[in-house]
Amino acid sequence: MNAYRAKWTKRIPRVFKMPILYILSYYRRMSLWGYIKKHVAGITPSDQRVISKSFKKARIQSLEGLGKWRPPRLIEDATVSVLGLGTFEIRANSDDLWHPLPRANGAIFGAIAENTNAGDVVVDAGANIGVTTVAFANQVGDNGLVVAVEMMPNTAAQLKKNVDLNKLSQVQIIEKALADADGHDVTATVSDNEFGLASIVSEGKSDTEKHEVVVKTITLDTVTQSLDRIAMLKIDLEGAEELALSGAVEMLKRTKLVLFESWEPDGGGAGKLLVECGFTLEQVDGINFLAKRSEE
Repeated sequence: MNAYRAKWTKRIPRVFKMPILYILSYYRRMSLWGYIKKHVAGITPSDQRVISKSFKKARIQSLEGLGKWRPPRLIEDATVSVLGLGTFEIRANSDDLWHPLPRANGAIFGAIAENTNAGDVVVDAGANIGVTTVAFANQVGDNGLVVAVEMMPNTAAQLKKNVDLNKLSQVQIIEKALADADGHDVTATVSDNEFGLASIVSEGKSDTEKHEVVVKTITLDTVTQSLDRIAMLKIDLEGAEELALSGAVEMLKRTKLVLFESWEPDGGGAGKLLVECGFTLEQVDGINFLAKRSEE
């Protein structure tokens, strides 16, 4: 809830407040679908029909759980093209469609575009289905390198498909969980169809059924031991950012920028660790920060 909405809703009697907020929630959901129809297209006529049918069904589905966050979902698997970004295979009834939307992650895409160049080496930690991996690859070109790390087997399979769909030969995929030590078995928790919330330290924000998967750990130092200079590390691990950065002591010495997520206004534990390693923090949107290493 933004400050303006919080201010005017305080003046509304409670009996009217919730209906108004529900109406606004429904409007935002349908507005997002309007945005999707303008920026997302099916690769085949069949894929386009899936988008159209999903939009029609959303008119009813968007009335459910109006007090909670709900990502837009396709009712069937489809391969789509996102304007200005790339091509993605989207899983049915999942949060996959949310991630490549510029409206959802515009600040992240902007930070990547403004701070990476052709030939750069970058790391996408918590690559999910490959949205930022593709954004990075578009920037660094054929002569650059994108190291994409994704721990969940099913999501890593989607990542590989999307890398292939976009013909990205400069992407290296590592299917392990980032932590502060190598070779340990840890349990990752993921909610039904909310694959972007998978975490090894948190059960996530969803109230849907959760599943556990045992994954093997690796450190960022190990992942990047053969890399000399890293232009940017993007790290989004659903609460495990500080843990992973604790295993990146040597890597951070060779890293210029770190783009990371934190729900804490000061960047939380991850932000504190980066400041101690010589970075300064800049907030790029409500939950994402850019840590910059001072030029020597």
